Amino acid sequence: MLLSTNGRRFLFCVSRTTRAALSQKYLLNTNNSLYISPTHFVMNSSFSSTASAFETSGDYETFVERVLLRFEEDFEELSDKVDIDDLSLSHGVLTFTLSNKTYVINQHTASKQIWLSSPFSGPKHFSYDIKSNEWVDTKGGLNLHELLGKELSEYFKTKIEFHGPHK
Repeated sequence: MLLSTNGRRFLFCVSRTTRAALSQKYLLNTNNSLYISPTHFVMNSSFSSTASAFETSGDYETFVERVLLRFEEDFEELSDKVDIDDLSLSHGVLTFTLSNKTYVINQHTASKQIWLSSPFSGPKHFSYDIKSNEWVDTKGGLNLHELLGKELSEYFKTKIEFHGPHK
């Protein structure tokens, strides 16, 4: 399959399932070429703007460290109001437990993403979107802060909101 964007062409080998999924979301021409405008490519596809959000892995790691530290601070404050059994941040991995339900939020430097393991919604990968200043789910859905707020609000039956540091 050939993908064109901003005058550049990329060749992808994709399965029939992937081709079918792409053809539902985008128009494929008869030779299986796909054109996505640069704006559409960045904002509306599963390809993220993460690559251009951070010039180096060091930039990414510094920013994610701030995000994880902010979450840790928020959870420490929250633990004064609700029961959080265990909270730890070490080497880019934030873990907290509610009763016997454990969340893990960790940096994934190779992909420049934040990965979440939730006892309620399962595993999710989030890429940083420059336009919205949010960590967005690579498969669609809520951003990282909204998802955690929603899940914890439902669990504790009280409104909980998170706001992360912005780049």
